[in-house]
Amino acid sequence: MKCAVSDFDRTLYIGGSISPRNLKAIDKWQAAAAMIVEDVAEYLSMP
Repeated sequence: MKCAVSDFDRTLYIGGSISPRNLKAIDKWQAAAAMIVEDVAEYLSMP
């Protein structure tokens, strides 16, 4: 199985939505039985 990892904020999700072009690419990738993993990391301030 293939796996793609992508950042979410300001990479796929820009201006409150995911572009139709990116949605089409994700659909095509998943139709080929591949997995999409979204990385949503938040910065933590450490003392």
